[in-house]
Amino acid sequence: LWFAIDPAGGAVVYREWSARHLQPDEVAQAVLYRQGDEQVLTYGDPSMWRMQGTAYQSTEQLAHLAAAGKSQLTLSDQYQKAGFRMQPANNGRIPGFLRLQTMFAPRQSDGVPYLRFMDCCPDAFRTFQSIQLNEDKGGNDVLTDYPSDADVWQRDEYYDCTRYAMMGVPTRAIIQEIQTGPVRYKVGW
Repeated sequence: LWFAIDPAGGAVVYREWSARHLQPDEVAQAVLYRQGDEQVLTYGDPSMWRMQGTAYQSTEQLAHLAAAGKSQLTLSDQYQKAGFRMQPANNGRIPGFLRLQTMFAPRQSDGVPYLRFMDCCPDAFRTFQSIQLNEDKGGNDVLTDYPSDADVWQRDEYYDCTRYAMMGVPTRAIIQEIQTGPVRYKVGW
């Protein structure tokens, strides 16, 4: 999902794209093609900064692999190498849920919700129409156990992307200092 931040402190989802079973370089190529020359900050799931399969290796073992040239690039390294500007997202589920509640509220100035979806993002919009609350967590989170073969709008990926982006949206005071136009964000996982 791609987001533009408006001067009144809101966000607009203006582009979506979904794919499955692609390698990082294939995803990067497709995403960079879609965004053209836009300057975009990508929020990624914090797990993208961890080496896959290294959870049980010591720091010494990891250093030895790196010295031998046998360490793998993390997913974030692979995307950054392809040209992404990346930052780990704040993936706190309950704070993110509460932030989304705030972003769906109408602004006092004009009654427009802080978070809006353009018509060209039907799957993201449909996700929010169909997402279900997790009552086991007091209704302060959403269900995450959707079937892996379900359509993208029937799962929680677009919800998570939006939650990541909204946790990274600058405060209104910072947005008022931006004079050069909308700031654009994209979220990946």
